[in-house]
Amino acid sequence: MALEAGIRSGLAVRLPDQQAQIHYEANLMRQAKVVAAAKAKMFADDFKYNNAMNAHDNPLVKQFAMNKLMEVGNFLRTNPDWETNPMARAKYNAMIHDLKDNPDLNRGLISDGNFNEWQKDKAEKLKNPDMFDAEAFQEVDNQWKNYLKYGNQFANSPEDAARLGKQAFTYTAPRDFVDLNAKAADYGKNFSDFDVKPLKMGGLTGLGAYEEIPKEESVKAVVDNLYQQNKRQFDKQAAKFGYTSGLEYANKLQRAYIKGKRDMGDWNAAISLQRLNAEKLPPPEGVWRKDIVGKDRGLVNGDVLKEALGAKPPFIITSKNNTVIDMTGREINYTGVTLYLNDEEKRNGIKRAAIQTRIPVDEAVKMGIIQDSPGWFSGDEVAPEWRQKAMIEKIQDKDGNDIDVVTINELMPFDVNTSTSQQIYDQKASPTKFVESPGDVYQKFQYTDDKGEYGWDGKKWVKL
Repeated sequence: MALEAGIRSGLAVRLPDQQAQIHYEANLMRQAKVVAAAKAKMFADDFKYNNAMNAHDNPLVKQFAMNKLMEVGNFLRTNPDWETNPMARAKYNAMIHDLKDNPDLNRGLISDGNFNEWQKDKAEKLKNPDMFDAEAFQEVDNQWKNYLKYGNQFANSPEDAARLGKQAFTYTAPRDFVDLNAKAADYGKNFSDFDVKPLKMGGLTGLGAYEEIPKEESVKAVVDNLYQQNKRQFDKQAAKFGYTSGLEYANKLQRAYIKGKRDMGDWNAAISLQRLNAEKLPPPEGVWRKDIVGKDRGLVNGDVLKEALGAKPPFIITSKNNTVIDMTGREINYTGVTLYLNDEEKRNGIKRAAIQTRIPVDEAVKMGIIQDSPGWFSGDEVAPEWRQKAMIEKIQDKDGNDIDVVTINELMPFDVNTSTSQQIYDQKASPTKFVESPGDVYQKFQYTDDKGEYGWDGKKWVKL
């Protein structure tokens, strides 16, 4: 700090009387000290510690400032040359710096800033009380009271305060509560680890009826994840909904949203079979009995079989690792190949029809049947578990353009004792409509049963 202009010019004046000159200069120096002290006080009056600081730090900061200002005043009185003496000036600057930067002041400013953040956050959260963790904010309130009392939010006694020392108040926003039902529903929607259990229809299995059973180990993992992610909320709200623990609440809630698919298959066939058994009617004779019921494996007219069994029957496709995809509602083509897959199905009157259906490549990608992006096929585009049943083929669309489609082969079960199918087949089938040899599409067909793997060589089934 330089001397005021008037003082500098006054000191430059030379009076004829030496004593008067000395007295004059002494008065000017006293004026300089008064000006310096006044400036220091003005500087101090503008500091943060005279603003609204918290009740713990405010008196500490003020006391520190008062002591420091007294130190500055004493220094100025004993060092009249502080403005022109470099060493004195450096010490003065250090004392003034302490007023602006000291542990009590810094701790108070940080604590007040975090207090304001807490109040702002609390006001915002109160706008949505259902998602507001009131107890968590009450804990913060208790910590603030501890700080005002001891200078440390985690101190609950003078002993704690002495051990922990003074630390600035910190605030970390409590985790918001969430819509637990929506969270459980989202987890349930993405759950896909099921066992597939065949169901009996009309006392028989093999009519396409099945049920997906969630795998218990995977369900427990999802429940545990839901609980751990929202532990505080589950624990706090469990009693409200009648549960003894937060984990029990999470378990009940999550399981309600994990639901496997249940497909009743060919219900009409089951009803027809029940009626047939109830009336104890002998199976009607006819072409159906000769072509379908009486042959372990055979080749018939696919168009007639399509009329008898339906163009869009309920059916599923199953991969090597037992992944099940419901294809009900899609039109299928019958190759004409029919067979009993094993002795048990034959005893129960369940036979298989070799069918084909075509789906767009992008749909197959979504189903997981195709594993590469459409249009960039490398030869291994079909997922390994589907390679015996799916292939990519080129066909022409209605405008004559070549397009890629995925052709899927499956052995669809059907009941040989379904009277409706039998009647339609007997009416439609005739020797002239019977196909004596398969076409190219049949020659591609393969199947596997409990006795091994077979392929059609154009005339008969050959074990591979």
